[in-house]
Amino acid sequence: MRGQALKRVLFFLICALLLVPVALMQDVPALRVEITGVNASELPTIVINAAVFDRLGQPILGLTADNFSISGSLAESASVVSVENITDDQLAFSVVLAIDTSSSMSELPLQRAKEAAAQFIGAIGPNDPVAILTFDSQIQLVQDFSTDKQVLLDAIASLQSGGKTALYKGVLEAVDKAALSPTPRRAVIVLSDGAEYGDLSQVERGAAAAEAVAKGVPVYTIGVGFGYDRTYLEEISNNTSAQFNESPNPDQLLGIYDTLAATLRSQYIVTINADVPADGTEYGLTLNVNRDGSTASADTTVRAPILVPVVSLPDLPTEPITEPVTVTDDVRTDDPLTVAQFRLDGVVVATPAEPPFSIVLDPQKLHPGPHRLTFSAADATGGGTAQVTGNFEVAALPSEVTIVGLGTEPVAEPLTVTLAVTGQTPAASASFKLDEGEASASAAPFNFTIDPAALTPGEHTLSVEITNEGGITTSVSQPFTVAALPPQISISGLESGQTVAEPVAITVDATGQAAVKRVSITVNGQEIAAETAVPVTVTLNPADLAPGASQVAATVILENDQLGTAAVDFEIAALPPTLTITGLEAGETLDANRTVTAEAGGQTAITGVTFALDGAEAATEATAPYTFEIDVLATAPGEHTLAVTATNAGGKSAGVTISFTVSDAPSLTATGNAKPTDVPAPT
Repeated sequence: MRGQALKRVLFFLICALLLVPVALMQDVPALRVEITGVNASELPTIVINAAVFDRLGQPILGLTADNFSISGSLAESASVVSVENITDDQLAFSVVLAIDTSSSMSELPLQRAKEAAAQFIGAIGPNDPVAILTFDSQIQLVQDFSTDKQVLLDAIASLQSGGKTALYKGVLEAVDKAALSPTPRRAVIVLSDGAEYGDLSQVERGAAAAEAVAKGVPVYTIGVGFGYDRTYLEEISNNTSAQFNESPNPDQLLGIYDTLAATLRSQYIVTINADVPADGTEYGLTLNVNRDGSTASADTTVRAPILVPVVSLPDLPTEPITEPVTVTDDVRTDDPLTVAQFRLDGVVVATPAEPPFSIVLDPQKLHPGPHRLTFSAADATGGGTAQVTGNFEVAALPSEVTIVGLGTEPVAEPLTVTLAVTGQTPAASASFKLDEGEASASAAPFNFTIDPAALTPGEHTLSVEITNEGGITTSVSQPFTVAALPPQISISGLESGQTVAEPVAITVDATGQAAVKRVSITVNGQEIAAETAVPVTVTLNPADLAPGASQVAATVILENDQLGTAAVDFEIAALPPTLTITGLEAGETLDANRTVTAEAGGQTAITGVTFALDGAEAATEATAPYTFEIDVLATAPGEHTLAVTATNAGGKSAGVTISFTVSDAPSLTATGNAKPTDVPAPT
């Protein structure tokens, strides 16, 4: 009995031990699916790389399109077209091995990396192309895509360490190389033990991830040791539906590369046709697998590629602009732009070479009213040109006006000022106003003359109003000072250098900043008139002036005590003397002696007066009174002439001739001194 009991205990114990793994396995799904890559670069075709595992983690092969379905937001526009298996269908799969060869990888880390990479080469299929790329301070394509395993092994064996880590550029170039792979199925495996050194790569941190998503390249990453950039490696793997692995101990690399080789070789290639626009939109997608009643799902995000740049003008102003506005085009593209162009109202105004693609809309340089802005862009793939057009409005703005020519010095003579007008539209009209006076309209070029003689001395203001073609008026003003000025004097009626031979009337007039207080007129320094108002008219008689150069001058004093003078130089002609004869009338008959008197004068002194009787000089007088007595007894009866000639110091002469008659019987007592003997004998 004891033996049977022991056997029974042992039986139950063995059964219990056998049932333990089964109990533990009950929590493990019978089916598991992992998405290992998404490639939407050939939209509408989307290729999903997926691996399907059983409860023991072994790849499940032999599935068909009937075992797969999709759900999620993309399912409304997409359907499964085909399902292939890398192993079952003997499909080639391209891989870029990107290996960090910086100095921190020296000795054991690099040795283990080389061993793991060599083992990876042995595990892949005979027709799977592999390229080997290294990155340290430089990026080097050690071996281009090849299926010759010996060539690949030799390339791996030649790797050496040294330099810093250009991590971002190394991963980016590995992605670009994978995108050019000889098979549509491709992946990148990155191994690194460090982080980006400074700004060694000269590319953005997210450049490789963006490129990988756009080109459908899954990036598997392996972090070695503890100093690597875990965040960067994990993000780029997650973004590309790949896997991130870490290997604190370099000895673990062999197992990681083995697993990756097995994963890549056992993948399903699920081809989906999706009728969605190629505009960069991201869609949620769930890949479902059903096998023998067991189901599994995996979620991913599919981003539609941008085959033609997607452009928009999100910040184009909706209200009329009154000041400069920067408009930046929102460009979404998977490839660098080769053309970026802004056109304003159909005219090319900017061709920015790199982002941000911006333009400044300056209302001062545009006419008021509606305008049209167009942005167009084309990328390097040559898929076409994208264009977006938007409308905006420019408000009518006032002009900027500057008064040119009016400085800070007091204005002492007539000054012409001009207006410098700038702005969105030309000036249409202008008006000027001095102080509170009447406005004076002006046409282009908008000049205005300030006459200080017409203004009072002191402070004044020039005000200007400019109306532009947009209908907006701008007002500006500028103070200025007028100097105290002497009066402006004019002398009319006499020209400079004129020779005056007869009396001439001259007029003196004056204007000034104040009323006239006194006017003085002089000839050769002698005042000939003094008045308190203008105009003043005087007569210049040359007979009263000495011959030769003379000057008439006018002095005007204003109520503000400003004084001014003006003068005219002229010539006085040399004139004959004036001569008047008294005591004898023309045609008179004399019967007694007669005393004739000559009165002579003029502009110069009389040097002598000559009396000639019947042509014969009878007497000459040098001083006044100038008299001559006609002796009738000594003069034959009949007609006679008396010629009187006066000569002045100027060498001019004047003469008067008088005809008279002596009677036949003159009186013997005609004069008190007549003697009978003086009477001529009768003939």
